[in-house]
Amino acid sequence: MKLAAELGVSFERCGSWLLADTKEEAEDLSESARLLKEDGFEDRFTPTDPLGRGFLAGLYRPRDGVIHPA
Repeated sequence: MKLAAELGVSFERCGSWLLADTKEEAEDLSESARLLKEDGFEDRFTPTDPLGRGFLAGLYRPRDGVIHPA
């Protein structure tokens, strides 16, 4: 966010989802969430599809954001 301000580009903190298509990916997301929590991050793992679109699990990253690419 600081870098975006220094460069004069707009930045929006909107969060992001990492979604699992396979059992292995779901296990990886679960492990990532555990390790992130140990390091003080507020990411949240859900062992079900958070979007109702057929995914097996999800990891929500509330502090992620986007910038306008142009």
